Amino acid sequence: MAMTQVEKKWRTAMVKQMRSWLGLNVYDGSAQEIMDMWNSYTPHYNGYNANYRIAWCSETVSACAVAVGCTKVVPVMYESGQQVKWFEERNQFHKDQNYWPSMGDIIYFDWCGLSVQHVGMVEKVNPLRKTITTIEGNVDGRVIRRTIHQGDDIIYGYAVPDYNSLALPFKSAKAKKVVDKAKSWIGKGSEDGFNKSLINYYNRKIDTSNKATYSDAWSAIMISVVADK
Repeated sequence: MAMTQVEKKWRTAMVKQMRSWLGLNVYDGSAQEIMDMWNSYTPHYNGYNANYRIAWCSETVSACAVAVGCTKVVPVMYESGQQVKWFEERNQFHKDQNYWPSMGDIIYFDWCGLSVQHVGMVEKVNPLRKTITTIEGNVDGRVIRRTIHQGDDIIYGYAVPDYNSLALPFKSAKAKKVVDKAKSWIGKGSEDGFNKSLINYYNRKIDTSNKATYSDAWSAIMISVVADK
């Protein structure tokens, strides 16, 4: 079945978010960004407060769902086994080794043939080379990219979130931030110098070649600035 535009947009957003976290790690504390995103979702699952002192691969996938805004179809849980059970209850889990995933599917690993022990996200697939590229948190303390062969014994299975059940336009964390910023500007105007601060930002950060002046209409400039901040 062909992927709908709704589904494609959500899958793309999830993968894009995971890519933005590549390289975050526990050694310089940058992985705290992922924990903070997970913890921003309330109420916390079982009262758990995420941190990277314990395994945080599941938190990475769940935090991605929080950041993008699709927690209705990807559960915010701290154990990969819990996530698998959640998807199995909704008939959204594939354990067939012949299954070909799509970007945005969630991949679960079993290192020793006993149970689910790790989780990541499918970034892309290459049917010609029979490879799957994933992005995973908590691999040697980092968010990394890995390429494996389809059907590899370490693959436990795949969750296929029901992205198609979500509506457009989706409200990502960035979109919410833009809306909140715009709301905070209600009532501001040229009398308090607000237009000058917008124009200064626009000239410095957005268009350094075609600079706006204080006499220009600034409604369009405001839209450009709020989207950039």
